[in-house]
Amino acid sequence: EGLQPSHMEWVFGRKNTAPPFVLQDNEGQAISIQGKVDRIDSIGDELVIWDYKSGGMPRRGDITGLTKIQVGLYWMAVEAAFEGSVTAAGYYQVRGRSKPEMKAAMRLAGSEADGVLPEARRKTSLDYPWSAVELADYRQELCRLVADVVSAMRRGWFPVNYDGRKCGACPYVAMCRPVAEAMVMARV
Repeated sequence: EGLQPSHMEWVFGRKNTAPPFVLQDNEGQAISIQGKVDRIDSIGDELVIWDYKSGGMPRRGDITGLTKIQVGLYWMAVEAAFEGSVTAAGYYQVRGRSKPEMKAAMRLAGSEADGVLPEARRKTSLDYPWSAVELADYRQELCRLVADVVSAMRRGWFPVNYDGRKCGACPYVAMCRPVAEAMVMARV
């Protein structure tokens, strides 16, 4: 009854572990994805993926905007490796709480997992259920993003993603081209 832990710290794509999850880049070359899923629960024939977070929790816009892609990739990797269908993936907030807080980042509306996870408060919240079409579209966009980024890297193209807001926390601020250009312009 309810969610039952089935795997803890499931590793894939590394030596002596499950095989990597493989995507294709834009040139048709293999992209081997590796990782460690903190926890996989089962409910009936369904699987639910959990990533433990000791810091901040991603927002729904981080997931849908493809700036936080870890649980999406884990979803596809687990589904490729196991018999059960993945119907939810989310986060356990574990730091600073007497009881960990569970948040489903993606869950299939109407699934068995949807019935036992915390109820969504509003459509913009992290834990709001996704339709099968929304999940399929998300997975397609995620695969396209990974293929685009890896293809660019293989061609030696590393674009700067500068928004100017997080520079103080960035460990590379001393050698960042946009920051250096902004400092030069400020002196002129």
